Amino acid sequence: MDDYAEYIDLLKRSLAGETETVRLYLACMAVAPPEHIPRLLEIQADETDHQASIADLLLESVAGQSADQEELVGAPAGAQRSGSGGERTSKGAVRDLAAGWGEAERTLRGRVPGVE
Repeated sequence: MDDYAEYIDLLKRSLAGETETVRLYLACMAVAPPEHIPRLLEIQADETDHQASIADLLLESVAGQSADQEELVGAPAGAQRSGSGGERTSKGAVRDLAAGWGEAERTLRGRVPGVE
């Protein structure tokens, strides 16, 4: 396997890994104490940013063009890139996600064990 094919394979595996991580955090949220949800949502937002970045790199590598996922997903208003891993974080975004969690919780209630 040449370096470019190996790079594409690694990107595919990286995207699958990020997707699995997102699923794990969703499972955590389904059973987590309510006071942990905002922190888990912030982590989840970072993971979905990673998915968007990897999807862009993958499409650029195989098709020569961007999927514009980083721009389409974009950072919420007021978000800034953190210095450590380049993730976008925003207290406002976490509040928005937490509000969305309330809707998700209402939807999951009675359908997922531990969500009552």
